Amino acid sequence: MKKFILYDGWDLVYRPNSPAAIHLLTLLAAHPPEFGAAAALPGESFHSLPAKAELEIIAAPDTVSARLRWEQRVLPRLAEKRSAGLIHLVSGAPALFGGAPSVVSPAGTLAGPDRQFHERQGGGFADRLGQAVHAGGMTRARAVLWPADLPAPEWDLPVRRLPPVIHPAFYSKGEVSIEVNDRGKTNGLDALRRLELPETYVLYHGPTTQKDLLQLVDAWNWAGGAIGENFPLVLVGLDRQAKRNLEVILVDNPLRKTIVTLPLLLLDALAGVYQRCSVLLHPASLSPWGGSLRLALTCGKPLVSLEGSLTDALVGPGAYLISSEGASKARNRALGAAIITLAVEQELAEELGRAARRRAENWDMQKFSRTLEEVYRALLG
Repeated sequence: MKKFILYDGWDLVYRPNSPAAIHLLTLLAAHPPEFGAAAALPGESFHSLPAKAELEIIAAPDTVSARLRWEQRVLPRLAEKRSAGLIHLVSGAPALFGGAPSVVSPAGTLAGPDRQFHERQGGGFADRLGQAVHAGGMTRARAVLWPADLPAPEWDLPVRRLPPVIHPAFYSKGEVSIEVNDRGKTNGLDALRRLELPETYVLYHGPTTQKDLLQLVDAWNWAGGAIGENFPLVLVGLDRQAKRNLEVILVDNPLRKTIVTLPLLLLDALAGVYQRCSVLLHPASLSPWGGSLRLALTCGKPLVSLEGSLTDALVGPGAYLISSEGASKARNRALGAAIITLAVEQELAEELGRAARRRAENWDMQKFSRTLEEVYRALLG
């Protein structure tokens, strides 16, 4: 009888374009056949899932308290029911008490194990409680699975290195042939054609807190007046609350017509948005797994981002990096100037794009799958 890995599929339902959801889809596509796989979902998955992944749907609303119950009660009980050897999380943290051993491969904006991996943090009691539980739960992780191309996190937790990887949809120019189960969705290429994307555009696919959106718009204010008509700013991955926050931020902004928001997208449509963009703008910290910097590198797109130890290690010469030090006004002005430069200087943009593609050319799904199998086998004893 195969040992089972239970994957936490919360983000596949409620944050389907997030780094966590993209990374989980990658894990399921690479899941080693030696082990069984089951995905725990609080509702129907937005994306197609590989047929090899069994589904366990236990309805839960998208609230902070429900997410906490999901991590602390639902997943441990489901792991016991399925006799799962491991629970694999891509956001959140292991349960404080009981349940199968857990591993975490962090996907999303993070500052350390004392902070939730996913972005929807507030100041309410439930948020503070969740962060406190998260801190305790992370100490129970059997291992943190970390990309081999990034400096190791300075956490007092066991770290296992895995080769960098991204979902094969982002290497494809068309439909990706991956067998899906009966609940799978059709491919999103028709939806992509209906989006009527501009021929050239700057793409943002990053954190969507109000703070992040304010910085994004401030950086765009320095660039949009010069290039916005021909290179609009296209945003993807915003949920309803983020879209409302953006609308408030853009009130009376004369550049609002140069900013386009896209609906949530199926994976191949999202890949198409990346493959068609002119430059990726990411004035935020990166996601270790499944984030926009990795997606853009895979697609050979020039990047504009902020300097940092993780970002520097990931992108190398494939990005136009701005110092993250100093006043925000000067930093955002420099980001705007970088965007204009890449929009105007096509030769430089192409050079950065080629360097970006070289960073990702040795990422190998089979190698990742083999290493993941070795890690699972070692952790299961």
